[in-house]
Amino acid sequence: MRYLFTFILLFVLSFKAIATQRSFEQAYAPISVNRITIFIPIENLPSNSRLVSLKETDNGYLIEWDEVDGATFYFVEQLVDGVWQQVGGDVTGLSMSISGKSSSQFRVVACGRYGCSKQATHQNVIANGDLQLSQFSLSKPDVTRGQGAILTWKVHNASSVKIVGSNGSTFKNLPLSGSLNVFPSDFTNYTLVSSGFGQTLSASRSVVVTEPRSMIQTPVTNYIEPLRNMGYDVIARSLLALPQGVMFSTHDEKIALVNKSGVVLWEKQLEGVAANMGNYDADTNQVFISVSKLNGAGQTCALNVNNINNYNCLETTSSAIARPVVIELAPSSNSEVSLPSKLVASVDMKGNLYVMDKLSLQLTHAVTKLPTEVTKQGVTANIAAVPNTSDLIMRVSEREYASISITEAQTGCNSFSSCTQSVMSLFSDDSEADGQTAPKLEVKVNWVKEHKE
Repeated sequence: MRYLFTFILLFVLSFKAIATQRSFEQAYAPISVNRITIFIPIENLPSNSRLVSLKETDNGYLIEWDEVDGATFYFVEQLVDGVWQQVGGDVTGLSMSISGKSSSQFRVVACGRYGCSKQATHQNVIANGDLQLSQFSLSKPDVTRGQGAILTWKVHNASSVKIVGSNGSTFKNLPLSGSLNVFPSDFTNYTLVSSGFGQTLSASRSVVVTEPRSMIQTPVTNYIEPLRNMGYDVIARSLLALPQGVMFSTHDEKIALVNKSGVVLWEKQLEGVAANMGNYDADTNQVFISVSKLNGAGQTCALNVNNINNYNCLETTSSAIARPVVIELAPSSNSEVSLPSKLVASVDMKGNLYVMDKLSLQLTHAVTKLPTEVTKQGVTANIAAVPNTSDLIMRVSEREYASISITEAQTGCNSFSSCTQSVMSLFSDDSEADGQTAPKLEVKVNWVKEHKE
């Protein structure tokens, strides 16, 4: 008991010596009572730096620790002959070199505007080699909304581990190995970032979220039956709700718009069949559709909902069934453009990727062939675009889905004007070689996963 008391006393005195080196502000919290607000003093201290890693050097040790929210500086202590001694004070960074090898036991105290953390961290990890990321796995690739999934990881020789979600969630100050329950409300990509001693490694896993299905009683639709009675051979899956009404296509290569009163506002003859619903873009008031022709070719078309005469198409070498999607394509690193471009992407049945301007439907990049592993059975189902990105989710077989990322390849042009000239040359009447100057795309397969019932 006497030794325990001595240890506690030494710890308290050591911590008190640290705290007295700085004067801190008092934190207050507002309390409202009967329209009167008073401020009461509260404790608002940084949390602990949970991970302290050290690597042996010729003259001593190099130690690193994880960043603590709310901390502006740190104190470092070393255990020498059973007593904690301060070896670094007022350290504003996340690392420190220690001379001498009297002890390999260190701890870090995080301090901020209102004081220092109550308990110093003493979780030393010896880094014996390079940074390694040996595991980052997901318990299941798809969940129903409200369900959770488990992320599991294991890294070696790191001083910082965190997981960042594409939905804005961030999990910091993680241990070298562990698991974490996540409950995404929409498609989310989770990236584990580990760093230590000048090295950084990362890995990503994605969760697809589906809505729970419930059995509901549905009345006879107000649109399909009356339209069929009017002689339209409606393709049921082409029905698309719009602010003006419902747009639909037919097996005899027509597309039309009917208002909420059942009146057909316009009808247009196509050059093929639009087998799926279109994709409405509120920014331009256009609907993008894919068309399949009898001769095996196809089209990607755009039509203005309020002016059917404003209609144009891009020819595709193969039939197109999957509806076009809108993506945000980030510029290449050597481009003068800094913001992502909102473009239309379309994929035909043979896996050719077309990226176009939203208004003109002119190609902005060279046509790109998708990897064989995602087109092995032909692109016959609709693809989905991850919002505000250039990532696509697509069905690649009866039970498999894939995620791909589209990026702009590095080009030789070094100015916006020269790149624009390269793009415009794609549509010129000059030699076929001019088309080779169009910006190119790169497609990366993020994952291929089996869908299990």
